[in-house]
Amino acid sequence: MAIPSHVQSVNGSTTATTSDTIVIPTVLVDDFMMVCCTNKGATASPTVTDDDVGGNAWARLDNSQNNGASVWFKRATAGTSGKTITAAGFTTACTVGLSVWRDVPSNIPESVRVTQLASGEESVTGVTPGNSNSLVAFFNHNRNINSPTNTLAGAICGAFDTRVDVRNAVNVNSMFMGSKIVSGPTGDISWSQTNGTHPMILVVMAGPYVPKGAAPGIFLGLKVGL
Repeated sequence: MAIPSHVQSVNGSTTATTSDTIVIPTVLVDDFMMVCCTNKGATASPTVTDDDVGGNAWARLDNSQNNGASVWFKRATAGTSGKTITAAGFTTACTVGLSVWRDVPSNIPESVRVTQLASGEESVTGVTPGNSNSLVAFFNHNRNINSPTNTLAGAICGAFDTRVDVRNAVNVNSMFMGSKIVSGPTGDISWSQTNGTHPMILVVMAGPYVPKGAAPGIFLGLKVGL
């Protein structure tokens, strides 16, 4: 089974108010696409749609727990490339980003963590995917414009494989979306940003599982022998 890999990320507008659009790049059938939206007003429930007639609908991953930030996904089909995503229903200002991944084995997150963080609270601990080679996606909203810098500690080490960093200077609103295929089962995420309360979403999509008896040396780092 193939290890998930990043295909492409696309930033939305830096001046959007109540809606924004992104054109989907060239994708293959079954590519896993994630859209993150942030809403400065934080009161309206947004929508994400596209003109991919006959394709899959966008589904929300974060269970509608906080409209200040939301994460959506869909699987690409044969006609998805080049279609236009429309994110709408925001209050005051919005930022939108798209990240495309290949060979993500499941549509169901292993875990989703949604938190409204206090000013100065800038870390997430105990990020624990069940398998190595899981996709860890971190989303952060900042109403004070700067997108955060970040570090990944513990077994989740190094920079994110990909980042979407959208700063809406006109309407003072920003978002950061970082994603990584993790090399180990546990780690922490920390970052720094302009202080202020802010929603954070952490999504873990499980990596491929290799059962006991799989050929050694092929699926390095995966959980085996269960």
